[in-house]
Amino acid sequence: MWIKKGKYLLLVSICLIMVLMLVSAVSGKPFRLMKLPDQGKNFRCGTCHINPQGGGPRNPFGQDWETIAMKAGDQYTPELGKLDSDGDTFTNDEEFAANTNPGDPNSKPEKPVTSTDQKTTSNATNTNPVDQKLKPDKPVISTNQKTTAISKPKPEPKAEITDEKSVTLPNSLDSSTSFSVHLGIYTYNFGKLLAIVGFILIFFQYILSSKIKFIEKGIGLDKLIRLHRMFGVVGLIFVLIHPAALYTGNLLQGYKGPLLTPLKAVGLIALVLLCMAAGAAILYKRLHIKYETWKNIHKVIYFVLPIAFFHSTRIGSDMNKPGFKILWWILLGLYLIILIYKVYMRFRIRSNPFSITKIVQETYDTWSLYFRGKKVHEYKPGQFMIIRLSRNGKVSESHPFTISSSPTRDELSISVKSVGDFTSTIRDTKTSDVAYIDKPYGVFSFLNHDTKNLVFIAGGIGITPFISMLRYIYDKRLERNVTLIWGNKTSKDVAFKDELEKMSTEMPSLKAIHVMSGQDDWQGEKGYVDAEKVKKYVTDLENSRFFVCGPPVMMSKVVKMLKGLGIPESRIHSERFALR
Repeated sequence: MWIKKGKYLLLVSICLIMVLMLVSAVSGKPFRLMKLPDQGKNFRCGTCHINPQGGGPRNPFGQDWETIAMKAGDQYTPELGKLDSDGDTFTNDEEFAANTNPGDPNSKPEKPVTSTDQKTTSNATNTNPVDQKLKPDKPVISTNQKTTAISKPKPEPKAEITDEKSVTLPNSLDSSTSFSVHLGIYTYNFGKLLAIVGFILIFFQYILSSKIKFIEKGIGLDKLIRLHRMFGVVGLIFVLIHPAALYTGNLLQGYKGPLLTPLKAVGLIALVLLCMAAGAAILYKRLHIKYETWKNIHKVIYFVLPIAFFHSTRIGSDMNKPGFKILWWILLGLYLIILIYKVYMRFRIRSNPFSITKIVQETYDTWSLYFRGKKVHEYKPGQFMIIRLSRNGKVSESHPFTISSSPTRDELSISVKSVGDFTSTIRDTKTSDVAYIDKPYGVFSFLNHDTKNLVFIAGGIGITPFISMLRYIYDKRLERNVTLIWGNKTSKDVAFKDELEKMSTEMPSLKAIHVMSGQDDWQGEKGYVDAEKVKKYVTDLENSRFFVCGPPVMMSKVVKMLKGLGIPESRIHSERFALR
Protein backbone atom coordinates (compact mmCIF):
# COMPACT_ATOMS: atom_id res chain seq x y z
CA MET A 1 0.00 0.00 0.00
CA TRP A 2 2.80 2.37 0.91
CA ILE A 3 4.54 1.69 -2.42
CA LYS A 4 1.31 2.38 -4.32
CA LYS A 5 0.99 5.68 -2.52
CA GLY A 6 4.63 6.36 -3.34
CA LYS A 7 3.95 5.72 -7.04
CA TYR A 8 1.02 8.09 -7.05
CA LEU A 9 3.05 10.67 -5.13
CA LEU A 10 5.89 10.34 -7.65
CA LEU A 11 3.53 10.73 -10.61
CA VAL A 12 1.70 13.73 -9.14
CA SER A 13 4.95 15.39 -8.05
CA ILE A 14 6.56 15.00 -11.48
CA CYS A 15 3.47 16.34 -13.24
CA LEU A 16 3.20 19.30 -10.86
CA ILE A 17 6.90 20.15 -11.11
CA MET A 18 6.88 19.92 -14.89
CA VAL A 19 3.72 21.99 -15.29
CA LEU A 20 5.03 24.72 -12.99
CA MET A 21 8.45 24.75 -14.65
CA LEU A 22 6.95 24.64 -18.13
CA VAL A 23 4.79 27.64 -17.36
CA SER A 24 7.76 29.42 -15.84
CA ALA A 25 10.12 28.56 -18.68
CA VAL A 26 8.01 29.14 -21.77
CA SER A 27 5.17 31.44 -20.78
CA GLY A 28 7.38 34.46 -21.27
CA LYS A 29 8.51 33.45 -24.73
CA PRO A 30 5.34 33.67 -26.90
CA PHE A 31 3.88 36.34 -24.59
CA ARG A 32 6.78 38.77 -25.01
CA LEU A 33 7.27 37.94 -28.67
CA MET A 34 3.72 39.17 -29.17
CA LYS A 35 4.72 42.46 -27.51
CA LEU A 36 7.39 43.22 -30.12
CA PRO A 37 6.51 45.64 -32.96
CA ASP A 38 5.85 42.77 -35.41
CA GLN A 39 4.04 40.67 -32.78
CA GLY A 40 6.60 37.90 -32.98
CA LYS A 41 6.17 37.11 -36.66
CA ASN A 42 9.80 37.70 -37.58
CA PHE A 43 11.63 37.92 -34.28
CA ARG A 44 12.67 35.13 -31.97
CA CYS A 45 13.83 34.79 -28.39
CA GLY A 46 17.33 35.87 -29.44
CA THR A 47 15.93 39.39 -29.80
CA CYS A 48 16.24 39.80 -26.03
CA HIS A 49 18.55 36.95 -24.98
CA ILE A 50 22.15 36.09 -25.74
CA ASN A 51 21.08 32.48 -26.16
CA PRO A 52 18.95 32.30 -29.36
CA GLN A 53 16.73 29.69 -27.71
CA GLY A 54 15.86 32.11 -24.93
CA GLY A 55 16.42 32.12 -21.21
CA GLY A 56 19.56 33.11 -19.40
CA PRO A 57 21.43 36.42 -19.74
CA ARG A 58 19.77 39.19 -21.74
CA ASN A 59 21.51 41.07 -24.50
CA PRO A 60 21.55 44.92 -24.46
CA PHE A 61 18.04 45.19 -25.92
CA GLY A 62 16.76 42.62 -23.43
CA GLN A 63 18.30 44.64 -20.60
CA ASP A 64 16.60 47.81 -21.87
CA TRP A 65 13.34 45.86 -22.17
CA GLU A 66 13.66 44.81 -18.55
CA THR A 67 14.40 48.40 -17.47
CA ILE A 68 11.82 50.24 -19.59
CA ALA A 69 9.21 47.93 -21.14
CA MET A 70 8.58 45.72 -18.11
CA LYS A 71 8.03 48.76 -15.93
CA ALA A 72 5.49 49.97 -18.50
CA GLY A 73 3.51 46.76 -18.23
CA ASP A 74 5.62 44.66 -20.62
CA GLN A 75 4.93 47.01 -23.52
CA TYR A 76 7.21 48.19 -26.31
CA THR A 77 7.27 51.95 -25.70
CA PRO A 78 8.34 54.93 -27.85
CA GLU A 79 11.11 55.57 -25.36
CA LEU A 80 12.50 52.09 -25.96
CA GLY A 81 12.11 52.52 -29.70
CA LYS A 82 14.27 55.64 -29.74
CA LEU A 83 17.15 53.97 -27.96
CA ASP A 84 20.12 52.41 -29.71
CA SER A 85 20.42 49.43 -27.35
CA ASP A 86 23.27 47.60 -29.08
CA GLY A 87 25.27 50.76 -29.93
CA ASP A 88 25.41 50.17 -33.69
CA THR A 89 24.18 53.76 -34.51
CA PHE A 90 20.67 52.54 -35.36
CA THR A 91 17.69 52.98 -33.07
CA ASN A 92 15.61 50.01 -32.03
CA ASP A 93 12.75 51.31 -34.21
CA GLU A 94 15.04 51.36 -37.21
CA GLU A 95 16.31 47.86 -36.53
CA PHE A 96 12.81 46.44 -36.23
CA ALA A 97 11.85 48.19 -39.46
CA ALA A 98 14.85 46.59 -41.19
CA ASN A 99 14.27 43.18 -39.56
CA THR A 100 17.67 43.22 -37.86
CA ASN A 101 18.44 42.38 -34.24
CA PRO A 102 18.30 45.45 -31.94
CA GLY A 103 20.31 43.54 -29.34
CA ASP A 104 23.22 42.49 -31.55
CA PRO A 105 25.70 45.13 -32.86
CA ASN A 106 26.73 42.72 -35.63
CA SER A 107 23.17 42.63 -36.94
CA LYS A 108 22.20 46.06 -38.37
CA PRO A 109 20.66 47.72 -41.43
CA GLU A 110 22.83 48.74 -44.35
CA LYS A 111 23.85 52.42 -43.92
CA PRO A 112 22.20 55.01 -46.25
CA VAL A 113 24.17 57.70 -48.11
CA THR A 114 24.31 60.75 -45.85
CA SER A 115 26.13 64.04 -45.56
CA THR A 116 28.87 64.47 -43.02
CA ASP A 117 27.05 67.07 -40.96
CA GLN A 118 23.78 65.25 -40.46
CA LYS A 119 22.44 62.63 -38.11
CA THR A 120 20.87 59.78 -40.01
CA THR A 121 18.38 57.06 -39.31
CA SER A 122 17.38 54.16 -41.44
CA ASN A 123 13.82 53.45 -42.42
CA ALA A 124 13.45 50.49 -44.69
CA THR A 125 9.67 50.64 -45.03
CA ASN A 126 8.43 54.27 -45.19
CA THR A 127 9.04 57.23 -47.57
CA ASN A 128 9.37 60.78 -46.24
CA PRO A 129 5.97 61.77 -44.87
CA VAL A 130 6.77 65.49 -45.53
CA ASP A 131 7.41 65.13 -49.27
CA GLN A 132 4.74 62.99 -50.89
CA LYS A 133 6.40 63.46 -54.31
CA LEU A 134 9.50 61.62 -53.26
CA LYS A 135 10.44 58.97 -55.78
CA PRO A 136 10.80 55.51 -54.27
CA ASP A 137 14.10 54.73 -55.95
CA LYS A 138 16.15 57.75 -54.90
CA PRO A 139 17.06 58.75 -51.37
CA VAL A 140 16.21 62.34 -50.45
CA ILE A 141 18.25 64.02 -47.78
CA SER A 142 16.95 67.08 -46.05
CA THR A 143 19.52 69.77 -45.07
CA ASN A 144 17.48 71.23 -42.26
CA GLN A 145 16.19 68.11 -40.61
CA LYS A 146 17.69 65.60 -38.29
CA THR A 147 16.19 62.68 -40.12
CA THR A 148 16.92 61.23 -43.53
CA ALA A 149 14.14 59.47 -45.38
CA ILE A 150 15.01 56.69 -47.71
CA SER A 151 12.50 55.45 -50.18
CA LYS A 152 14.68 52.91 -51.88
CA PRO A 153 14.43 49.63 -50.02
CA LYS A 154 17.64 48.07 -48.86
CA PRO A 155 18.64 44.51 -49.55
CA GLU A 156 17.29 42.36 -46.75
CA PRO A 157 19.89 40.54 -44.68
CA LYS A 158 19.92 36.77 -44.91
CA ALA A 159 18.72 34.75 -41.97
CA GLU A 160 21.73 33.22 -40.28
CA ILE A 161 23.00 32.35 -36.86
CA THR A 162 26.69 32.88 -36.62
CA ASP A 163 27.12 31.51 -33.13
CA GLU A 164 25.23 31.17 -29.88
CA LYS A 165 25.76 34.82 -28.99
CA SER A 166 25.22 36.49 -32.38
CA VAL A 167 21.92 36.14 -34.16
CA THR A 168 20.82 37.66 -37.45
CA LEU A 169 17.05 37.50 -37.63
CA PRO A 170 15.14 36.51 -40.73
CA ASN A 171 13.13 39.07 -42.66
CA SER A 172 9.90 37.16 -42.64
CA LEU A 173 8.46 33.86 -41.56
CA ASP A 174 5.55 32.22 -43.29
CA SER A 175 2.92 30.43 -41.21
CA SER A 176 4.62 27.04 -41.43
CA THR A 177 7.99 28.47 -40.43
CA SER A 178 6.41 30.41 -37.57
CA PHE A 179 4.76 27.25 -36.30
CA SER A 180 8.06 25.38 -36.56
CA VAL A 181 9.87 28.07 -34.58
CA HIS A 182 7.30 28.13 -31.81
CA LEU A 183 7.19 24.33 -31.70
CA GLY A 184 10.97 24.35 -31.47
CA ILE A 185 10.81 26.76 -28.52
CA TYR A 186 8.42 24.50 -26.65
CA THR A 187 10.38 21.36 -27.56
CA TYR A 188 13.65 22.94 -26.43
CA ASN A 189 12.16 24.08 -23.13
CA PHE A 190 10.52 20.70 -22.63
CA GLY A 191 13.99 19.17 -22.97
CA LYS A 192 15.29 21.56 -20.33
CA LEU A 193 12.43 20.57 -18.02
CA LEU A 194 13.23 16.90 -18.46
CA ALA A 195 16.81 17.61 -17.40
CA ILE A 196 15.69 19.58 -14.34
CA VAL A 197 13.17 16.99 -13.15
CA GLY A 198 15.55 14.14 -14.00
CA PHE A 199 18.31 15.81 -11.99
CA ILE A 200 16.00 16.14 -8.97
CA LEU A 201 14.90 12.48 -9.25
CA ILE A 202 18.52 11.36 -9.47
CA PHE A 203 19.29 13.41 -6.37
CA PHE A 204 16.55 11.51 -4.51
CA GLN A 205 18.45 8.30 -5.30
CA TYR A 206 21.01 9.29 -2.68
CA ILE A 207 18.38 10.06 -0.04
CA LEU A 208 16.36 6.89 -0.61
CA SER A 209 19.42 4.62 -0.51
CA SER A 210 21.34 6.47 2.20
CA LYS A 211 20.02 4.22 5.03
CA ILE A 212 19.47 7.29 7.23
CA LYS A 213 17.66 5.92 10.26
CA PHE A 214 15.12 8.69 10.85
CA ILE A 215 14.04 8.50 7.17
CA GLU A 216 13.82 4.71 7.17
CA LYS A 217 12.01 4.51 10.50
CA GLY A 218 8.33 3.72 10.08
CA ILE A 219 8.67 3.12 6.33
CA GLY A 220 11.10 0.26 5.93
CA LEU A 221 14.32 0.13 3.97
CA ASP A 222 12.87 -2.34 1.45
CA LYS A 223 10.15 0.14 0.49
CA LEU A 224 12.68 2.95 0.20
CA ILE A 225 14.85 0.77 -2.04
CA ARG A 226 11.86 0.01 -4.27
CA LEU A 227 11.10 3.73 -4.53
CA HIS A 228 14.80 4.25 -5.20
CA ARG A 229 14.58 1.95 -8.21
CA MET A 230 11.35 3.53 -9.42
CA PHE A 231 12.68 7.09 -9.15
CA GLY A 232 15.90 5.97 -10.84
CA VAL A 233 14.16 4.46 -13.87
CA VAL A 234 11.96 7.53 -14.39
CA GLY A 235 14.91 9.88 -13.90
CA LEU A 236 17.00 7.89 -16.39
CA ILE A 237 14.23 8.08 -19.02
CA PHE A 238 13.92 11.85 -18.55
CA VAL A 239 17.66 12.42 -18.79
CA LEU A 240 17.93 10.23 -21.90
CA ILE A 241 15.18 12.18 -23.70
CA HIS A 242 16.67 15.52 -22.59
CA PRO A 243 19.47 15.88 -25.23
CA ALA A 244 17.23 14.59 -28.03
CA ALA A 245 14.56 17.18 -27.17
CA LEU A 246 17.15 19.99 -27.06
CA TYR A 247 18.61 18.99 -30.43
CA THR A 248 15.15 18.68 -32.03
CA GLY A 249 14.14 22.05 -30.61
CA ASN A 250 17.23 23.66 -32.08
CA LEU A 251 16.59 22.16 -35.52
CA LEU A 252 12.97 23.35 -35.53
CA GLN A 253 14.17 26.87 -34.73
CA GLY A 254 16.77 26.78 -37.49
CA TYR A 255 19.75 26.68 -35.15
CA LYS A 256 22.48 24.27 -36.23
CA GLY A 257 25.13 24.54 -33.56
CA PRO A 258 27.88 21.99 -32.86
CA LEU A 259 26.54 18.59 -31.87
CA LEU A 260 29.16 18.16 -29.13
CA THR A 261 31.03 20.82 -27.16
CA PRO A 262 33.28 20.41 -24.09
CA LEU A 263 30.42 21.29 -21.73
CA LYS A 264 28.04 18.96 -23.56
CA ALA A 265 30.69 16.23 -23.30
CA VAL A 266 30.64 16.65 -19.50
CA GLY A 267 26.90 16.00 -19.53
CA LEU A 268 27.46 12.99 -21.79
CA ILE A 269 29.92 11.52 -19.26
CA ALA A 270 27.31 11.84 -16.49
CA LEU A 271 24.73 10.18 -18.75
CA VAL A 272 27.04 7.25 -19.56
CA LEU A 273 27.81 6.68 -15.87
CA LEU A 274 24.11 6.83 -15.03
CA CYS A 275 23.34 4.27 -17.74
CA MET A 276 26.06 1.97 -16.37
CA ALA A 277 24.65 2.07 -12.84
CA ALA A 278 21.02 1.78 -13.95
CA GLY A 279 21.79 -0.95 -16.49
CA ALA A 280 23.54 -3.08 -13.88
CA ALA A 281 20.62 -2.59 -11.47
CA ILE A 282 17.93 -3.41 -14.03
CA LEU A 283 19.64 -6.25 -15.91
CA TYR A 284 21.68 -7.94 -13.17
CA LYS A 285 19.52 -11.09 -13.29
CA ARG A 286 19.60 -11.47 -17.06
CA LEU A 287 23.31 -10.73 -17.21
CA HIS A 288 24.02 -12.95 -14.17
CA ILE A 289 25.99 -10.16 -12.51
CA LYS A 290 27.40 -11.12 -9.12
CA TYR A 291 26.27 -9.09 -6.13
CA GLU A 292 29.80 -7.81 -5.47
CA THR A 293 30.22 -6.79 -9.12
CA TRP A 294 26.85 -5.05 -9.13
CA LYS A 295 27.78 -3.24 -5.93
CA ASN A 296 31.04 -1.95 -7.38
CA ILE A 297 29.39 -0.81 -10.63
CA HIS A 298 26.64 0.93 -8.66
CA LYS A 299 29.19 3.07 -6.85
CA VAL A 300 29.73 5.16 -9.99
CA ILE A 301 26.38 6.79 -9.19
CA TYR A 302 28.21 8.95 -6.64
CA PHE A 303 30.05 10.68 -9.50
CA VAL A 304 26.91 11.38 -11.53
CA LEU A 305 25.40 14.19 -9.48
CA PRO A 306 28.51 16.39 -9.11
CA ILE A 307 29.30 16.00 -12.83
CA ALA A 308 25.68 16.78 -13.75
CA PHE A 309 25.77 19.74 -11.35
CA PHE A 310 28.83 21.18 -13.10
CA HIS A 311 27.28 20.58 -16.52
CA SER A 312 23.96 22.21 -15.65
CA THR A 313 25.40 25.27 -13.91
CA ARG A 314 27.80 25.99 -16.78
CA ILE A 315 25.49 25.35 -19.73
CA GLY A 316 21.95 25.62 -18.37
CA SER A 317 20.30 28.97 -19.05
CA ASP A 318 17.77 28.47 -16.24
CA MET A 319 20.62 28.36 -13.75
CA ASN A 320 20.91 32.12 -14.12
CA LYS A 321 17.55 32.43 -12.39
CA PRO A 322 18.01 32.94 -8.62
CA GLY A 323 15.40 30.33 -7.69
CA PHE A 324 17.03 27.54 -9.68
CA LYS A 325 20.50 28.54 -8.57
CA ILE A 326 19.51 28.40 -4.88
CA LEU A 327 17.73 25.06 -5.35
CA TRP A 328 20.76 23.55 -7.12
CA TRP A 329 23.16 24.63 -4.37
CA ILE A 330 20.81 23.27 -1.71
CA LEU A 331 20.71 19.90 -3.48
CA LEU A 332 24.49 19.86 -3.78
CA GLY A 333 24.80 20.71 -0.08
CA LEU A 334 22.44 17.89 0.89
CA TYR A 335 24.38 15.52 -1.35
CA LEU A 336 27.61 16.39 0.49
CA ILE A 337 25.86 15.94 3.86
CA ILE A 338 24.72 12.46 2.78
CA LEU A 339 28.26 11.55 1.72
CA ILE A 340 29.65 12.77 5.05
CA TYR A 341 26.98 10.77 6.89
CA LYS A 342 27.85 7.60 4.99
CA VAL A 343 31.56 8.04 5.67
CA TYR A 344 30.79 8.64 9.36
CA MET A 345 28.59 5.53 9.58
CA ARG A 346 31.24 3.43 7.87
CA PHE A 347 33.83 4.62 10.39
CA ARG A 348 31.44 4.04 13.28
CA ILE A 349 30.63 0.49 12.19
CA ARG A 350 34.28 -0.37 11.60
CA SER A 351 35.16 0.91 15.07
CA ASN A 352 32.75 -1.61 16.68
CA PRO A 353 33.64 -5.07 15.34
CA PHE A 354 31.65 -8.14 16.41
CA SER A 355 33.31 -11.41 17.25
CA ILE A 356 31.83 -14.66 15.92
CA THR A 357 31.08 -16.92 18.87
CA LYS A 358 29.77 -20.00 17.06
CA ILE A 359 28.62 -21.44 13.74
CA VAL A 360 25.64 -23.83 13.87
CA GLN A 361 24.43 -26.01 11.01
CA GLU A 362 20.62 -25.92 11.02
CA THR A 363 19.99 -28.10 7.93
CA TYR A 364 22.09 -29.59 5.15
CA ASP A 365 22.32 -26.15 3.49
CA THR A 366 21.43 -23.65 6.22
CA TRP A 367 23.85 -22.21 8.76
CA SER A 368 23.51 -19.81 11.69
CA LEU A 369 26.22 -17.38 12.77
CA TYR A 370 26.22 -15.99 16.31
CA PHE A 371 27.85 -12.68 17.19
CA ARG A 372 28.82 -10.75 20.28
CA GLY A 373 29.91 -7.11 20.38
CA LYS A 374 30.64 -4.32 22.84
CA LYS A 375 27.74 -2.19 21.59
CA VAL A 376 24.62 -4.08 20.63
CA HIS A 377 21.95 -1.58 19.59
CA GLU A 378 18.35 -2.33 20.40
CA TYR A 379 16.22 -3.95 17.74
CA LYS A 380 12.78 -5.44 17.32
CA PRO A 381 12.15 -9.09 16.47
CA GLY A 382 11.70 -9.39 12.72
CA GLN A 383 14.09 -6.62 11.71
CA PHE A 384 17.18 -7.17 9.58
CA MET A 385 20.79 -6.00 9.57
CA ILE A 386 23.53 -5.34 7.04
CA ILE A 387 26.72 -7.28 7.61
CA ARG A 388 30.29 -7.40 6.31
CA LEU A 389 32.47 -10.37 7.16
CA SER A 390 36.23 -10.00 7.53
CA ARG A 391 37.74 -13.34 6.62
CA ASN A 392 41.35 -14.08 5.77
CA GLY A 393 42.12 -10.37 5.92
CA LYS A 394 39.50 -9.48 3.29
CA VAL A 395 36.30 -7.59 4.08
CA SER A 396 33.27 -8.63 2.06
CA GLU A 397 30.71 -6.34 0.49
CA SER A 398 27.70 -5.51 2.66
CA HIS A 399 24.83 -8.02 2.61
CA PRO A 400 21.40 -7.80 4.26
CA PHE A 401 20.24 -10.66 6.51
CA THR A 402 17.25 -11.04 8.78
CA ILE A 403 18.09 -11.19 12.48
CA SER A 404 17.02 -14.63 13.63
CA SER A 405 17.82 -14.06 17.29
CA SER A 406 15.55 -12.32 19.78
CA PRO A 407 16.34 -9.06 21.61
CA THR A 408 15.67 -11.03 24.79
CA ARG A 409 18.88 -13.03 24.27
CA ASP A 410 22.50 -12.01 24.67
CA GLU A 411 23.86 -13.07 21.32
CA LEU A 412 22.96 -11.75 17.92
CA SER A 413 22.43 -14.26 15.11
CA ILE A 414 21.58 -14.67 11.45
CA SER A 415 20.50 -17.86 9.67
CA VAL A 416 21.59 -18.20 6.05
CA LYS A 417 20.65 -20.66 3.31
CA SER A 418 23.33 -21.44 0.71
CA VAL A 419 21.70 -20.10 -2.44
CA GLY A 420 24.26 -17.61 -3.84
CA ASP A 421 27.92 -16.74 -4.24
CA PHE A 422 28.28 -15.18 -0.81
CA THR A 423 25.79 -17.29 1.14
CA SER A 424 27.47 -20.49 -0.03
CA THR A 425 30.63 -19.37 1.80
CA ILE A 426 28.93 -18.89 5.19
CA ARG A 427 29.83 -22.44 6.20
CA ASP A 428 33.51 -21.54 5.80
CA THR A 429 33.33 -18.79 8.42
CA LYS A 430 35.50 -19.29 11.50
CA THR A 431 35.19 -18.08 15.08
CA SER A 432 38.43 -16.17 14.55
CA ASP A 433 36.79 -14.04 11.87
CA VAL A 434 35.25 -10.62 12.51
CA ALA A 435 31.92 -9.08 11.49
CA TYR A 436 30.94 -5.44 10.97
CA ILE A 437 27.23 -5.00 11.58
CA ASP A 438 24.89 -2.15 10.73
CA LYS A 439 21.45 -2.49 12.28
CA PRO A 440 18.56 -2.45 12.75
CA TYR A 441 16.45 -1.87 9.64
CA GLY A 442 12.91 -2.69 8.61
CA VAL A 443 9.42 -2.47 10.07
CA PHE A 444 8.51 -6.16 9.72
CA SER A 445 7.67 -6.83 13.37
CA PHE A 446 4.45 -7.70 15.16
CA LEU A 447 5.44 -5.19 17.86
CA ASN A 448 4.52 -2.41 15.43
CA HIS A 449 0.86 -3.54 15.48
CA ASP A 450 -1.63 -3.93 18.26
CA THR A 451 -3.21 -7.34 17.74
CA LYS A 452 -3.52 -10.66 19.54
CA ASN A 453 -4.11 -12.85 16.50
CA LEU A 454 -0.98 -13.35 14.39
CA VAL A 455 -0.69 -15.40 11.20
CA PHE A 456 2.87 -16.05 10.00
CA ILE A 457 3.16 -17.40 6.43
CA ALA A 458 6.73 -18.40 5.55
CA GLY A 459 8.41 -19.86 2.50
CA GLY A 460 11.77 -21.62 2.89
CA ILE A 461 14.39 -19.49 4.66
CA GLY A 462 11.70 -16.83 5.07
CA ILE A 463 11.19 -18.41 8.48
CA THR A 464 14.03 -16.30 9.94
CA PRO A 465 12.01 -13.19 10.95
CA PHE A 466 9.31 -15.45 12.36
CA ILE A 467 11.72 -17.51 14.47
CA SER A 468 12.94 -14.20 15.90
CA MET A 469 9.36 -13.15 16.75
CA LEU A 470 8.48 -16.58 18.16
CA ARG A 471 11.57 -16.55 20.38
CA TYR A 472 10.57 -13.11 21.63
CA ILE A 473 6.98 -14.21 22.34
CA TYR A 474 8.25 -17.37 24.03
CA ASP A 475 10.82 -15.58 26.23
CA LYS A 476 8.41 -12.77 27.16
CA ARG A 477 5.50 -15.16 27.75
CA LEU A 478 3.29 -12.89 25.66
CA GLU A 479 -0.36 -13.77 25.17
CA ARG A 480 -0.64 -14.05 21.41
CA ASN A 481 -2.56 -16.49 19.24
CA VAL A 482 -0.02 -17.48 16.58
CA THR A 483 -0.61 -19.59 13.49
CA LEU A 484 2.54 -20.45 11.56
CA ILE A 485 2.05 -21.86 8.03
CA TRP A 486 5.45 -22.77 6.63
CA GLY A 487 6.06 -24.06 3.13
CA ASN A 488 9.18 -26.10 2.23
CA LYS A 489 10.16 -28.63 -0.43
CA THR A 490 10.86 -31.50 1.94
CA SER A 491 11.15 -32.11 5.68
CA LYS A 492 14.94 -31.97 5.29
CA ASP A 493 14.59 -28.23 4.59
CA VAL A 494 12.89 -27.53 7.94
CA ALA A 495 15.26 -25.58 10.20
CA PHE A 496 14.82 -25.06 13.96
CA LYS A 497 12.66 -28.24 14.05
CA ASP A 498 13.37 -29.17 17.66
CA GLU A 499 12.99 -25.61 18.91
CA LEU A 500 9.63 -25.21 17.15
CA GLU A 501 8.36 -28.46 18.64
CA LYS A 502 9.37 -27.29 22.11
CA MET A 503 7.63 -23.94 21.61
CA SER A 504 4.46 -25.65 20.34
CA THR A 505 4.43 -27.93 23.39
CA GLU A 506 4.91 -25.12 25.90
CA MET A 507 2.75 -22.55 24.07
CA PRO A 508 -0.76 -23.90 23.44
CA SER A 509 -1.57 -20.67 21.56
CA LEU A 510 0.97 -21.58 18.84
CA LYS A 511 -0.06 -23.75 15.88
CA ALA A 512 2.70 -24.76 13.46
CA ILE A 513 1.57 -26.18 10.10
CA HIS A 514 4.17 -27.53 7.67
CA VAL A 515 3.38 -27.68 3.94
CA MET A 516 5.66 -29.76 1.67
CA SER A 517 5.71 -29.18 -2.07
CA GLY A 518 8.17 -31.89 -3.09
CA GLN A 519 7.73 -34.84 -0.73
CA ASP A 520 5.11 -37.39 -1.69
CA ASP A 521 5.41 -39.42 1.52
CA TRP A 522 4.77 -36.41 3.75
CA GLN A 523 1.90 -37.13 6.15
CA GLY A 524 0.85 -33.51 6.56
CA GLU A 525 -0.23 -30.76 4.15
CA LYS A 526 1.17 -30.99 0.63
CA GLY A 527 1.46 -28.56 -2.26
CA TYR A 528 1.68 -24.85 -1.65
CA VAL A 529 0.20 -22.37 0.79
CA ASP A 530 -3.18 -21.51 -0.73
CA ALA A 531 -6.53 -20.05 0.25
CA GLU A 532 -7.95 -23.44 1.23
CA LYS A 533 -5.20 -24.07 3.78
CA VAL A 534 -5.44 -20.55 5.19
CA LYS A 535 -9.21 -20.87 5.72
CA LYS A 536 -8.69 -24.30 7.25
CA TYR A 537 -6.23 -23.24 9.95
CA VAL A 538 -7.05 -19.56 10.56
CA THR A 539 -10.36 -19.48 12.38
CA ASP A 540 -10.67 -15.70 12.74
CA LEU A 541 -9.74 -14.11 9.41
CA GLU A 542 -11.40 -10.79 10.21
CA ASN A 543 -9.41 -10.10 13.39
CA SER A 544 -5.98 -11.41 12.40
CA ARG A 545 -2.87 -9.73 11.04
CA PHE A 546 -0.98 -11.58 8.34
CA PHE A 547 2.81 -11.49 7.97
CA VAL A 548 4.33 -12.98 4.82
CA CYS A 549 8.02 -13.68 4.13
CA GLY A 550 9.72 -15.89 1.57
CA PRO A 551 10.89 -15.89 -2.06
CA PRO A 552 9.54 -12.88 -4.02
CA VAL A 553 7.31 -15.02 -6.26
CA MET A 554 5.81 -16.83 -3.27
CA MET A 555 5.19 -13.56 -1.42
CA SER A 556 3.45 -12.02 -4.40
CA LYS A 557 1.12 -15.00 -4.83
CA VAL A 558 0.29 -15.26 -1.13
CA VAL A 559 -0.45 -11.54 -0.77
CA LYS A 560 -2.73 -11.71 -3.82
CA MET A 561 -4.44 -14.79 -2.36
CA LEU A 562 -5.05 -13.06 0.97
CA LYS A 563 -6.59 -10.07 -0.75
CA GLY A 564 -8.84 -12.50 -2.59
CA LEU A 565 -10.05 -13.76 0.79
CA GLY A 566 -11.15 -10.25 1.66
CA ILE A 567 -8.21 -9.38 3.90
CA PRO A 568 -7.62 -5.62 3.66
CA GLU A 569 -4.16 -4.52 2.60
CA SER A 570 -3.71 -2.70 5.91
CA ARG A 571 -3.64 -6.08 7.72
CA ILE A 572 -1.17 -7.76 5.34
CA HIS A 573 2.51 -7.14 6.04
CA SER A 574 5.48 -8.22 3.97
CA GLU A 575 9.06 -7.14 3.58
CA ARG A 576 11.72 -7.94 1.01
CA PHE A 577 15.13 -8.25 2.65
CA ALA A 578 17.32 -7.20 -0.27
CA LEU A 579 19.34 -4.17 -1.37
CA ARG A 580 18.81 -4.57 -5.12
